[in-house]
Amino acid sequence: MDGVQVYSIPFPPLKPKENESPIDSDMSHTQKIPISMIEKNEKLSNGNCNWENTLKKQQHQPLLHYAIINIGTAYLSPGQTRKNTTIVITNGVIDCIGSDCDILSDYKVFDLKGGTVIPGLIAAASKLGIVELASEIATQDGKASMTDPLNPIRAVDGLRMMGKELSSVFKAGVTSSISVPQFSTGNIFTGISVAVNTSAMIYNNAVIQSEVAYHVMIGNQIRGQGTSGSISGQIALLRKTLRHLALNKPKDDNLLKRVLKGEVPLAIHTHQADDIAKILALKEEIEQISKSTLRLIIVGGCESWMVKRDLFFHLIFVFYFYYFLLFIIIHTILIQCYKLLYNIIYMIYIIF
Repeated sequence: MDGVQVYSIPFPPLKPKENESPIDSDMSHTQKIPISMIEKNEKLSNGNCNWENTLKKQQHQPLLHYAIINIGTAYLSPGQTRKNTTIVITNGVIDCIGSDCDILSDYKVFDLKGGTVIPGLIAAASKLGIVELASEIATQDGKASMTDPLNPIRAVDGLRMMGKELSSVFKAGVTSSISVPQFSTGNIFTGISVAVNTSAMIYNNAVIQSEVAYHVMIGNQIRGQGTSGSISGQIALLRKTLRHLALNKPKDDNLLKRVLKGEVPLAIHTHQADDIAKILALKEEIEQISKSTLRLIIVGGCESWMVKRDLFFHLIFVFYFYYFLLFIIIHTILIQCYKLLYNIIYMIYIIF
């Protein structure tokens, strides 16, 4: 496994001489290792295997006091931008935005040279903090079948921080993630997602919001035995569960009850246009019984463009997860092209 290095100098044995047995009784052919090298690597091993030292090496200390100058464009919120501005951060919080901000002498200064500042990106419906290596069960929360929709699996209970993937996405500008429990075959009820701070190293500092949305899977990817073996069976099970709650109105406060009230979003993972249309029809049916509006989110929605008018009528939010990844790639390429163009113009200006 890729982890913290223990020995910096490998000790391979020397190959046996020609016409000599690979296993020599007096071991005369093996490499003589100096005592100093052994002592050095023992110290390295003891230091690296210590949990506190490992944590200190992996943990990045965030800057609390710094300033960003010569910002070409700063996107602050939808419809609000600033041109040729400066941002000053004090104690990790934006203290000043403008051209007349005071920068103290002990603040670290970053010169963007006309670059762009955007808010931190959010990874939607991801497995960050839930799965580190898909092929290694020890690095992930695992898959469990949720038999009781009223007591769903919570992604917040399966978080594991300090992963390399979390560190990588944070450095790339993804500052938070809506992480979803892993789905299992034959079970449409996935569980409750959690909002995660990707820069956090410890669980206590990682949770932004413990309950974000109630997730349900509809499609071929979860076909199993029994009711979930067909799309019609999956939708029938979802209808039965929601209708039962809407008609009986249980007194206990469970998450699905809050979903029916519109307090918590219902995120349904599906792709085909026909399945999206069926879910919209089910939404109308449940709303007529519950007398409230469901906050429905379609996650994935590869064919959602085919039912865009119906989605607009219901004001449904479609989460294009794959488009989100494409946006990050295009954004990175555009930034690099901008820097290259800026350098070319600057060189022409100097020469002429």
